[in-house]
Amino acid sequence: MSEPISLKPGDVVTYGAEDCVVESRTDYSSPAVAWVEWELNPGAVERRVILAAIGEALYEARLAAIEGAPGDESIHSEGASFRLGRRGKADVRTTGASGAATFDRVEFWHYTGEAGRLLVIGRSHGSQRVLSLGPTTVAALQVYGA
Repeated sequence: MSEPISLKPGDVVTYGAEDCVVESRTDYSSPAVAWVEWELNPGAVERRVILAAIGEALYEARLAAIEGAPGDESIHSEGASFRLGRRGKADVRTTGASGAATFDRVEFWHYTGEAGRLLVIGRSHGSQRVLSLGPTTVAALQVYGA
């Protein structure tokens, strides 16, 4: 997969107007699609910034709620409709600041909406996470390295 940016845990970045440290990198790999998520810490305990790359596109992600169930052809979130695009199972590798990696497997559903928005639903070990992804640009990010 060609990533629009290359970040690793410990890198210092400015995203928007916030200075952040990359806390983790999570790689998802399946036969249908591969994607990467980076969790950025802007210094606020209660808030994290999540960036995701799917193909060469970059997104800012935030936790969201859905109306409907994963696997439905159409679901709603934040007043918008989304259509099921891809689904499957992915191998997951998360690397933190220490360099140690953890491994997992998730079931996922990718939904597409208007204006380039996506919903990514992941389920593993009985828990579910829904991310609402909105397009962003590499120009909004300045990387200083570790």
